[in-house]
Amino acid sequence: MFFVRFLRKGSGVISFGRWYGGLSPSERKLQIFAGLLVLVSIISLWIPWGDSSPREVVIEIDCSRSLSHYAKILQIPPKSLARELGKPLNVSKKKPLTELAISSKDLEEAIHHLRSHRSSSGKYFLYVAFSFWGFTLLRNSGKEGRALPGGIRTTSLVLSVFIVGFLTGKSPNPMESVVKVFKAFAGLYNDPLSKMGFFLFFGALAIIGNKIVCGWACPFGALQELIYRCSGKNRKVPFLLSNGMRVILFIGMLLFLFGIVGGQKGFVLYHGINPFNLFNFHLDSLSLKIAVVAYLLASLFLYRPFCSFICPFGLVSWGLEQCSLKKIIIDHKTCTACRACMNKCPNQAMEDRIKKAKLPCDCFSCGNCLGSCSFSSIRYGS
Repeated sequence: MFFVRFLRKGSGVISFGRWYGGLSPSERKLQIFAGLLVLVSIISLWIPWGDSSPREVVIEIDCSRSLSHYAKILQIPPKSLARELGKPLNVSKKKPLTELAISSKDLEEAIHHLRSHRSSSGKYFLYVAFSFWGFTLLRNSGKEGRALPGGIRTTSLVLSVFIVGFLTGKSPNPMESVVKVFKAFAGLYNDPLSKMGFFLFFGALAIIGNKIVCGWACPFGALQELIYRCSGKNRKVPFLLSNGMRVILFIGMLLFLFGIVGGQKGFVLYHGINPFNLFNFHLDSLSLKIAVVAYLLASLFLYRPFCSFICPFGLVSWGLEQCSLKKIIIDHKTCTACRACMNKCPNQAMEDRIKKAKLPCDCFSCGNCLGSCSFSSIRYGS
């Protein structure tokens, strides 16, 4: 019922027919090519790489062994395993786990959690495919008053949740791309260059199209937006408040991670509130259960609350918006500030851009504003 309501609300097939019918022959070819490229990318590139992680070996749990022994099997730095077990990073790595007061259950849970972070290389193709699909649709909307069809947008969000989310698991994802870079600098990974490359991949997508990876490919962002569209509510929180909270959490993460606060390096503030664990069904801790439920409930009233208030990549990509190659463009010469686009926008992004705010709110490239302007003052481009 919710999906039918989405299609009706977005005017579904009828809206798409009018929008697509107004394209020139060359633009229609581009749309067909884009759709085929998405399908080919997902089928021919992702499938052979989809299970590219090394086969997991069965690990015998024996607390007479040391941290170094299990870190070697897991192919991670001993510091990372120590942190996962709640021990100081300088704890002895050679002593038996029993002498460090580590139980078999603690070790088993730590191994399970660490293995859930293993990335599938093929998933990167999915991020590229979904980002390109969104980019193509946005690029061909807004012209001659054509709006982005709500039904097509909704379908894309649903596919992102199930394909980029539940089907392929939590990793990689934009949020952990930021966190892992700083964890590598803190000594929790022994391959900082690969973690930097991981971050640069998502950063590059955000620069090519304004936050396009967040708005079209991120599965948890898509899940929040689907819930928001279902509720029909449109409550906007001042950007100063939402962004201020993101900044505070990000600074707090750095202070705890490097031991400036708390006295012990390695504590990651985001671990207990990371919603991407949902896609691996790994919500073992109480804090994770509460956090995910809170995000989803808040999505009934607010647009992408996790992205706007908490996500570190949301904060970083907001900075990258300033140099995005393609974004929402406003022709201020013809704009009358009639508020039509502001009313369509789910947050303060359009209002801040109309008013030329120095620090404008995030734009997630949702495309709601495209086609809303009677004067054709809004487009997606350079």
